[in-house]
Amino acid sequence: VRADPLNPQAHYNAATVALRLGRTTDAITRLKRTVELSPESAVPTIELAWLLAAFPDASVRDAALAVQLAARAVALTTQRDAGAFDVLGAAQAAAGDFRRAVQAADAALALAPANAAEIRTRRELYLQNRAFVLQRR
Repeated sequence: VRADPLNPQAHYNAATVALRLGRTTDAITRLKRTVELSPESAVPTIELAWLLAAFPDASVRDAALAVQLAARAVALTTQRDAGAFDVLGAAQAAAGDFRRAVQAADAALALAPANAAEIRTRRELYLQNRAFVLQRR
């Protein structure tokens, strides 16, 4: 990152390392920078949305920003990526919009993803007006 501070891949790599080391705040900061530098890249947008929507530590979450990012990821992937719809559902549930969370989960499931069972489990939470929270590692 120091050698090329405008390189989005360098920030993304640093975010990945920070997450593995448990430095969530640093990872979020670096993912935000990655998304700023590469706004058309869906993968870091989705990963940042997941952290902001469902991180186990509630003080890290930002449901409103997660919804914005996830909606952008759905658009970036031209509505063809189940992962983008999945995180949109999680973000909408985190924001308390469970009806839309169920719709997003249904859209993800319509794409027949490999992780359909996991998405169905999250969808059941949304039907119970409960948000999905990632498990601590």
